[in-house]
Amino acid sequence: MLGLDGLDLQSEGNAEWGTKLMVKAIALLVMLLVSSALATDRGELLKALRTVESGTQSDGTVTPGDHGRAIGPLQIHKDYWQDSQYVGSPAAGILYSQCEWERYSKMVVKAIWKRYEPEIYRKTQLSSVDLRSLALRHHYGGGWDRKSDKDGYWVKVKHTLESQ
Repeated sequence: MLGLDGLDLQSEGNAEWGTKLMVKAIALLVMLLVSSALATDRGELLKALRTVESGTQSDGTVTPGDHGRAIGPLQIHKDYWQDSQYVGSPAAGILYSQCEWERYSKMVVKAIWKRYEPEIYRKTQLSSVDLRSLALRHHYGGGWDRKSDKDGYWVKVKHTLESQ
């Protein structure tokens, strides 16, 4: 049997090397499967963010958060919204007050992701690492990677994703 590099893996000197290669390949495959166990799309993440940010009221209303400084189901702050108003943004040109509506709130969040996480935004399937980056970008904005308490928020979002 020939290996990837053309070596005869059944010969005496190469058999052990071939076994080690197979073990490493299987370990890599298992790691990929485990890391993608939470793989999902942006729509599912947005649903989880809505649940974590504002919950679900029985009458469909959303209470303004952060002492009235954030509005809508995704708790959008005015400066966050302003950051989504760049040329070519799908959220550009619409009033901040429209963030009360779920559909527009999602457009604002996607505009932020598209602007600041373009490589992740282009993916169709997101890994747990990608989901964490997008969730923390939404919650903390720029510089989220320097926040010390970020894991608490991610744990809530991850738990919500797992229970959806």
